[in-house]
Amino acid sequence: MGEIATVLGCEKGTGVMTYLGMQIGANQQRKESWEWLVDRIKKRLARWDGKNISLGGRATLIQSVLSAIPIYSLSFFLLPKTSLSDIVRVQRSFLWGG
Repeated sequence: MGEIATVLGCEKGTGVMTYLGMQIGANQQRKESWEWLVDRIKKRLARWDGKNISLGGRATLIQSVLSAIPIYSLSFFLLPKTSLSDIVRVQRSFLWGG
């Protein structure tokens, strides 16, 4: 890899980069690597006023929108159980708490 970088006249990077909304180069087994996904779900929920939506409406929103957010990322990497628990906790809180 170093030889290719030399030929192209660039430096070999060691940091994490974002490509199509996913972090590339990070250790995907760590919970910290998936915080962006949990934050994205929380931001989406912040836009909705759950108290004015019926229980059935909240369940539909969770199934159609919130469950679709992580699908692209999960097609490449396995989600750690702790991050999955965080996502489920946020969804349950929205469903029952509004």
